[in-house]
Amino acid sequence: MYRYLSSQQPSRAEKALLEHPRIVDAIAERDGEVTEFLMRRHISSARRVIATQLTSDTASLSVEETT
Repeated sequence: MYRYLSSQQPSRAEKALLEHPRIVDAIAERDGEVTEFLMRRHISSARRVIATQLTSDTASLSVEETT
């Protein structure tokens, strides 16, 4: 769900592509702390985008219902 909904925002896809190499590098370096931090930040960022999208969609539906 996260991947599908967050991919609907072009800016999120670009940002994710920049985040991925950093995550891979941390894994390759076997740095668990950095990997965990980067993954948590990556997932939180996607979650925020989705929450914003869902809020926007819900607001749009509410406006459409009243008109």
